[in-house]
Amino acid sequence: FYFLSILSLPALYFAWKLPVNEDRTQSIESIRLLHWPSTLNGITLVSAIVIDGILVVVLGILFLHYRPHINLITATSLAAFYLGYRRICFVALSAAGGWVSGKIGMERVFNISLALVILGLLAIIFGWIGAGVVIVFTFYSINSAITPASVSQGEQSLAAIAENVTWRDIGAAIGTLLGGLLISSRVMNAVLIIAVLIMVSLLAAHLGTSRKPFKLFYLWK
Repeated sequence: FYFLSILSLPALYFAWKLPVNEDRTQSIESIRLLHWPSTLNGITLVSAIVIDGILVVVLGILFLHYRPHINLITATSLAAFYLGYRRICFVALSAAGGWVSGKIGMERVFNISLALVILGLLAIIFGWIGAGVVIVFTFYSINSAITPASVSQGEQSLAAIAENVTWRDIGAAIGTLLGGLLISSRVMNAVLIIAVLIMVSLLAAHLGTSRKPFKLFYLWK
């Protein structure tokens, strides 16, 4: 993991040296390269660390830990199956998430899908690996698909989307490194519990910034 990370460092230099075409890019005045993450970007960062990084890396180890009767080959096969399901969800459910958002509202879909992702992580923590992974991958696909639209509602929409994608990439990279460290660690559950608590706190903070937080989960009113 560290070797691959070091190999990717030159990409930062080349990206920094890319030319900017003033005629084709959105004009952004006095904007910093990367802001401290907002509540929404914080949710993106933490969820990417946990799901795109840690969970993807340690999924086979979780099966070995909670199902001691299976062998390494079976655990690896199960992990590959669920990771394939994750990819299918990204392809099939992204459009579905957009359609549902158009029907009941993007803010509702974002918060409900995030709440269900947290529920799936709790199921994994309590040992229901298969059900938890299905819930997490299903609703994370919807949540991650509509997040760029959620952050783009402002004057500098392109900058907001780029910043959100950057935080997701940072989270996935950090999570992958952490997952590699957690493969042989005994604190995996503690890390997942801490991550869930942080996600719950960020969701509560995000609900607090909504105009009508208490009506958010009443879909048909």
